[in-house]
Amino acid sequence: MEKISIGLVSRPHGIDGKLKVQVFTDDMQNLLNITHVYIKRKEYKCTSVQAYSNFLLLKLEGIDTANEAEGFRRDEVFIDRAEAHKRDDNEQYIVDLISLDIVDDMDQVYGKVTDVVNYGAGYIIEAKDSSGTEFSFPYLNSVVVGVDKTKGLMKVDRENFQNVRVE
Repeated sequence: MEKISIGLVSRPHGIDGKLKVQVFTDDMQNLLNITHVYIKRKEYKCTSVQAYSNFLLLKLEGIDTANEAEGFRRDEVFIDRAEAHKRDDNEQYIVDLISLDIVDDMDQVYGKVTDVVNYGAGYIIEAKDSSGTEFSFPYLNSVVVGVDKTKGLMKVDRENFQNVRVE
């Protein structure tokens, strides 16, 4: 079964072994009904899932102390894709953007998406062209005008893309 990353364990929370997870989503409400997570390739049953400020608090079966929870610090948390929130046509998971070809309306190929990062102000697409040159650009509606996962394409507005592309 395919897994998707939902966040990173920040630190233990409280004395009962809860994990404070920094999530990779703008809408944590979509994660409040998860029943299982995977950390270090091991499946854990969630006995409690709560939104807490900009974090998710997870209580995992078998993790009952802060010392046990400490061992998960900075670990990535995954869920089964089937348990993930179903996206609208204009929403994508980051994992679905990786390896898409970046093309404009004239079908000029600029490169492939290698990563999507968020430094706090918004999402940045990191990419590499056919010669290996790395570049990045903001994931804005004025720049990224469409995503066609079935064709493996990220469509960009040529003029806006060229104005914001950074090598």
